[in-house]
Amino acid sequence: MNLSPAKQASIIIAVSAIMHLLVAGNGGLGSDEAHYALYGYYLDWSYFDHPPLVGWLQAIILNVSDSEFALRLFPILIAIATSAALYRLVQILFPNENVKLPLISVALFNLGIMFQLMGISMLPEDPLLLLAILLLIFFLRALEDEKLINWVAVGLFLGLAGLSKYTAVTLVVTMLLYLLWQQRLSLLKKPGIWVATLIAAVIISPVFYWNMNHDWISFSYQLDHGFKARPWSIKLFAASQAAQFVVYTPGLYIASIAALIAAWRERNNASIQLLFLLVAPVFLLFAWGSGFQATLPHWTALAWLGVIPLAARWMLFHWQNRGVKILAWSIPVIGLPIILIIFSEFFSPWMPVPDNKHPFKQLYGWEKAAGRAVEIRDELNLETNGLTRPAKLFVSNWSLASRLAWYAKPNAVFVTDRRLDQFDLWYGPAQNDDWGVLVMPIHSRMPKTNGQAQQFESCLEKERMEYKANGRILTTFIFYICKNYHA
Repeated sequence: MNLSPAKQASIIIAVSAIMHLLVAGNGGLGSDEAHYALYGYYLDWSYFDHPPLVGWLQAIILNVSDSEFALRLFPILIAIATSAALYRLVQILFPNENVKLPLISVALFNLGIMFQLMGISMLPEDPLLLLAILLLIFFLRALEDEKLINWVAVGLFLGLAGLSKYTAVTLVVTMLLYLLWQQRLSLLKKPGIWVATLIAAVIISPVFYWNMNHDWISFSYQLDHGFKARPWSIKLFAASQAAQFVVYTPGLYIASIAALIAAWRERNNASIQLLFLLVAPVFLLFAWGSGFQATLPHWTALAWLGVIPLAARWMLFHWQNRGVKILAWSIPVIGLPIILIIFSEFFSPWMPVPDNKHPFKQLYGWEKAAGRAVEIRDELNLETNGLTRPAKLFVSNWSLASRLAWYAKPNAVFVTDRRLDQFDLWYGPAQNDDWGVLVMPIHSRMPKTNGQAQQFESCLEKERMEYKANGRILTTFIFYICKNYHA
């Protein structure tokens, strides 16, 4: 059967979606997933570290269910829409080139290990990628016919992208540089682009409203987060690049470098310009920032989305080269088995690894650990019979807090690391002389400050709880009774 490229792309998208649906109900929420689920639980105009769209989306789901499967439905739907939109964008950008280019772009997107993980995990990048593609589609339409309706769509998608992640500011840079490169700055004198600007500003206004009432902490945090006053480190930069090399597959990483070099040589091609200007600001922003603090792989997802059509096009143009064929085939040969192994672990953790060394140990056991932590806290409060201030639940950082707070909700969870975060806004900071239950996975360390564990005067281990699967201990939780916190 000779299927059209569009039908082949549809099959790829459908297979990926089915795989996501099959695993969505297995495994607990990761730290980011739990954090953004809490956004939806504690609905607000915005949040400490990110704009609110991920929380608003999860709030919709929480009206129906708080199960892992339910909370992963939006990422699955968004991944489907992103693949379909990518296919259409490539068609628009390269209408007279190889008809397989949109298909190969979709295939590369779905072979990216990071993109597959994003397909079942709600992250701010999930809606950002989809909205960025839709924005570019309507931006191109607006440049072609200058109809007001297309500029309205540009404003809508730009505003929603701004509600997704602060990285969306690079999309403004992309469009302005493209207008400059195409010598279309005269559009700034016409109403369409200003209507788009006004709509985008209105849509993102909740972020500014929330920050205005919280001392602009989101903006100061983001600036400090990526550009702290410390020496730039080549080791941190290399570590960030190494992580991207792995999770977007080595073949795509190498092909993307070659494609960007080739794109610069073809920079007079308007379509190449647009993709290049989509990719460059993000890569440059995080490449520089990664020298101060290691960049997580999903932070650069927008750039990888933009470089995929360029990489696909470069491989098609050089397909007669044996090295390019090997490089191209290495992407599914390496990426697909890793993706299948990862998702098989969601079904049943089978890897023959030592106890407490499972690579996905952070996903397991938190529901039971949270339940036991609440029980211990309540037992302590019964024992003291109100003679002291109530015992509390503690963890050492926001990542642990996300999972404990989600599975222990609506109980408050306090973070002991003295770093301002969203949990300080939800529950308040820990206070002097506070005491209670400190929950510590065995793979996390118990740091000491001035000889005091987690800023407590004393911490005594009460008990341990093992989470097992297939006869192996995936993770172990240690419950400490800690007294006299010093803020």
